[in-house]
Amino acid sequence: MQIVDGETIALCINCKKNTQPIKLKNMNKAFKFCVDLLVYLAAKCHMTYEEINIWIFVIIGPIVFLILIWIIYRQHLMINSLKLSSVA
Repeated sequence: MQIVDGETIALCINCKKNTQPIKLKNMNKAFKFCVDLLVYLAAKCHMTYEEINIWIFVIIGPIVFLILIWIIYRQHLMINSLKLSSVA
């Protein structure tokens, strides 16, 4: 790996010039898309990039995660109660 202008460039072993592997290029495209989406959402919500980032990943994300855990737990209880009622 070599650092040039603050960016990490992967060196291809049998290539004549420095090229990034396809996976790294796709990851960079996905990252740039996500950043652009956050900038767009921030502008629509009259917030800064940092504020929308905090809302999504620090506040909304964990709340959604906890809700999903609660739903899974309730389904687990329902499945167990159905198993018990079918046995009886």
